[in-house]
Amino acid sequence: MHSLFGGLAQLVQSIPTSESGGSAARKENINGGLAQLVQSICLTSRGSAVRTRQPPQIKVPLLGLFLYMYFVYILYSSKIDKYYIGFSADINDRLLKHNRSTKGFSSTGKPWEIVYSEMFLDKKNAMKREKQLKNWKNRDRIITLITSGSEHPD
Repeated sequence: MHSLFGGLAQLVQSIPTSESGGSAARKENINGGLAQLVQSICLTSRGSAVRTRQPPQIKVPLLGLFLYMYFVYILYSSKIDKYYIGFSADINDRLLKHNRSTKGFSSTGKPWEIVYSEMFLDKKNAMKREKQLKNWKNRDRIITLITSGSEHPD
């Protein structure tokens, strides 16, 4: 997550400003949007990763884009001692749905808790990463990812 913010901050810092203030105003708008994004993701009363119920987004006036965040997450159920891997644009809402479910696999393991998540700027890469993690089919490798934050043991 830190590298994402660092990359966005570098983008903002690289925008040239002119004496007329046109570029400076756009840079200020982007800085404001970046601050909203950081606040929506990092600040919560209970220390969770996402604050808002809608996908965090910022409008970048310079590029005319909306940036949406997608999350790949790993849930853990101590009741059945199992992990569940998924992706969503709203990780908190998705957790609530897993814990409210009355049918399917996630209904058997309530309560679920988020033990790991990764953030992506596009849905395609989030889905690709989710599939990669599901294809591991190796509990030890998933536990290593959760505990070390890296899929490499060293």
